[in-house]
Order: sequence, then C-alpha cells, then structure tokens
Amino acid sequence: MTRERRNKLDAPTAWPDAKLRALSNVAPPNLLSLPWVAPSLPWWPLSGGWKSLAADPKLLMFSRFRATPPSVAALLSFGVEAHCLPKKHGGYEKAYRRRRFKLAAVPGPVMAAFHPSPWLIRNTDPLAKAGESLSAVRKQVRHQILAALPKGIVERDTSKARRRHRSIARTLASIERMAGVAEQSAAGWSSAVGDDRAAQSAIRGWRQVPPIDRLSPVELSDLVDYAIGAPGIALGRALLRHDPSILDPARYPELVQLSWQGLRAYLDNPVILSSLPGKSAVEQIMGAVVDGGFESVLDEHFWLRAQNLQGGAAGLAKDLQSALGLRAGSSAFTESGACLTKSRCAAMSLCRSAMPKPSPPSKWPAAWRKLLRPAPMRCAGVSTRPSGRTCWRQHPWGRRDWIFIRGVRTSFIGTYRQTRLISNSARDGSSATRVWLSDGGLAATCAMKC
Repeated sequence: MTRERRNKLDAPTAWPDAKLRALSNVAPPNLLSLPWVAPSLPWWPLSGGWKSLAADPKLLMFSRFRATPPSVAALLSFGVEAHCLPKKHGGYEKAYRRRRFKLAAVPGPVMAAFHPSPWLIRNTDPLAKAGESLSAVRKQVRHQILAALPKGIVERDTSKARRRHRSIARTLASIERMAGVAEQSAAGWSSAVGDDRAAQSAIRGWRQVPPIDRLSPVELSDLVDYAIGAPGIALGRALLRHDPSILDPARYPELVQLSWQGLRAYLDNPVILSSLPGKSAVEQIMGAVVDGGFESVLDEHFWLRAQNLQGGAAGLAKDLQSALGLRAGSSAFTESGACLTKSRCAAMSLCRSAMPKPSPPSKWPAAWRKLLRPAPMRCAGVSTRPSGRTCWRQHPWGRRDWIFIRGVRTSFIGTYRQTRLISNSARDGSSATRVWLSDGGLAATCAMKC
C-alpha cells in the first residue's frame, strides 16, 4: 500500500493475504457501497443492487490484535473506493471535496427531496398496499393524494394545461400554503440551514409561493414520485409511526435537521452515489429509496430502537442523527523509508476502544456505544478485542440479528441479520451458532451462509 497507488485508486485485483481475499469475497465492493441494508420484510419487491444480494452486507469483525481492525477496514474501504470512484476526476484526494446536494437560491429538487413535508407525510402511506407490486403502491398513493386535494383541481381541459410542469418544490410549497403548513416548513428549514445565504433565499421563496389552485397530470405524477421516493418524506413518515409528536410545530425543526444535516450529509458520499444509477444525485437517491425499501428499513429500525431508548420514541430522531454522524476514521501504512500513507476507513467503521469485560451497555466506553448503535446503514463495525463478542449479544440488534463465525487466532466475523436462516433459540453459544474454521475454510463456509 503506497501513496502513489492510493492516489491513483490502484487497488490490486486480489489481495496477497488469503483471509483478506476470503473476506473480500464475503463483502465485495458492490455490496459494501450500498447505502443501507435490505429490510427484513420488504413492502414491495426490491430491485437494483438490493435485488441481487446473496448475503446481508452488514459485518462485524473482532480481532485479538490491535493493528488488525484498522488495517482490514482501510484496505477493504480502499478496494471499494477503487471500484466505485472515477479515476479521472481528481483521484483519491479530491473525491470527497465536491458536494452534490446544495440548496440553490430558489426552491429546487434538492430542497424538495430532503423536505419532510408535513402535508405529504400525513396524507400518504405506502404501507396501505404493502406486499403488493410497486405499481399497486403507486396507484394507492395517487388516490391518497387526490383524496387530500380539493376536488377537480387536476386540469385536463386543454393540451396546454396537461403539459404544464412546474418544479416539484414550487408545487409542494403551493400545496402547503393551501394547507396552512408552509410557515411551519419554512421555520423548520430556517433552523436547519443557519446563515447560508442561498438557503435563506430559497426559504423566502418557499414562503412567497401562492396557494395552489390547479394541478396538471404531470405535476400529480411528480407528487407521487416524491411521496414514495423522496428520502425526507420516507424518513418523516417512518418516524411519525413511532413518534406521533414529531410533526408538532415545536418538534418539527428537529425532523428537518435530521433530514438535512443528518441524512443528506450521510448520502452526499461519492462512493454511495457512484454505485447508484441515475442522471443526477437527486434521481440516484430517490431511485435507491424505492429500490432498496428505505422506508421499511427505517420503520424496522425505529421499532427496534424504541424498545431500548431511555427516552422512548421521543429520542429516536436524535439517536439516528448521532448514528448518521459517525465518522469511520482512517489507518496509516508504512512504506519503505518510514513514509506513512493514510487511508480512509470509508466502507467500515473503526472502533479503537477495547471492551475490557462483559458489561451492560450503559457501562460501555463511549466509542463502543456510538459504533454499535444499530443504524441500518452501510458501514460495518470493527472492534479490537474478542470480549466484545459477548457484549454485542447484549445489544438489541446483536441479540436478535447476529451470528458469529470464529476464525482461528485471528478474528470473529458476524454476518448481519441472519435470523431468517437460524432460530433465535439457538443463540446460546451452542454448536448450532458457531462454525469452527481452519485457516483456509472461511470462504467456503461463508458461501454456504452457515
């Protein structure tokens, strides 16, 4: 691993270490680059990268040696970056400098995508047709939107009326003005964007849009697309099911901050975006929300967390924002002449704190509590001591959704959410939950999914 190879994103075709090659086969780049894991119970058939998942992408690795976790995390992450990032646009150093989601001076698609519209959240629910095809879900959401709008608002009289196509942000702002929630939305955004002049200009434009009086069929189709695929809408609707007060005027700014400062910052990642199809960043993320069942993943996550948070459902928004803000860290490699080459742990999260002994989660080190917070996002967790295996079983997701494969002398690797394959009753350390491996048996055993 040299600085020149890193800067050119020149990862080897096959790693020289056998166990690292085996782990790369278990967690290939196209798997680790997905922005979140697949839901346990999808509401409609998944597609895109989630359709071809042969195994769950979430991994946890425990190692006896302190140098192993950062090295493995950095090397696997470098393989993902070399596979996903374009080599002709600045290479390794400039890949993360460009921001894809920025607010313009007028309300636009980016603002609409991450806007948790109170009107759309309250009046649409794809769960009403869960288990059916995506076309049936779209049809149901279309009926829900029409039922919430004034009768006869869709114009089809002339070809000009049918072709009229205002931006989705303007359409949403007009509907919220009609529903009396536009000022609540603007106040929420003002608290989230701070002193950004362009963003403040967009918020003023949102306030000045007149109430809606007519809607074209194309604009209605846009509303359906955003009701199902906008990350801000999916986030707000999933949170509302478990925290009914999140849309109250006093708490709504908390939801906007979670969507813009938490979710948007997490998704504005070149590795994630380069792995998704679409002509623009907004189109890529909205397609992924539908293809990967993002709302059903969040619904599952919020239900799990609400059972264990001290503050109950009221703490779900802050809990998810803390998890989304977790930074993975980096690792340094020594070249000849003692020159250090730093590499990001972009596809795996790194925990350098040791877990001294089994203990309740309330007594865990702060780094462990942050790392092991069970957000259903892309990064895998890496620890430094095998004793963390026992502590992880006290964690809500570890107790429910992890099995452990023990590698001789080197590491523990647990594949995420395998409850569909073995029963929870077998998670007592019996032979049904452990597969003892020789040095060369990792890939073959993992390929059988235990």
